[in-house]
This record gives sequence, structure tokens and C-alpha cells, in this order.
Amino acid sequence: MANYFSINEAAFEGGFPITPGTAFNQPCRAIWVGTTGNIALTTLAGQSITLTNVPVGLLNVGASAVASGGTTASGLVGLY
Repeated sequence: MANYFSINEAAFEGGFPITPGTAFNQPCRAIWVGTTGNIALTTLAGQSITLTNVPVGLLNVGASAVASGGTTASGLVGLY
């Protein structure tokens, strides 16, 4: 697994709106969740997982994609 981020990086440099089912141009270090729901994502290690009942707020998870199937949360923003 590639190390995309240094442990010393504290602040986010930018962000992008996440459209489930659309490929990311770059991986994200965290996801802002605007509306509670489930998020089906691919981790930086390539594992597909579904997180259920994710609350509104910052989700500290590295991801390379969010799937349209299984994702009910909305207002998603990838932060890097």
C-alpha cells in the first residue's frame, strides 16, 4: 500500500465534492458528511467496505472511491 500522506500533515490542503460512483482524481484523507447515512467506499488499501449510519461531520478515513450502490449519505466532500 502506498503512503499517500505523511503522519505530520495536520491541515487539509483542499477538497472536492464526491459524487458516488465517480472516480476520484486523487485519494482523500477524510470525508465531510453533510447528511447522515451509509457510505460504501474503497479504502487506500483497496478494500471495499460499507460504513453504516455515519453521522454528519468529519469522517477520518482514507478513501480512493465512494460507490453509488450502498451509499445513502449525501453532501460528501473529499479532503486531502
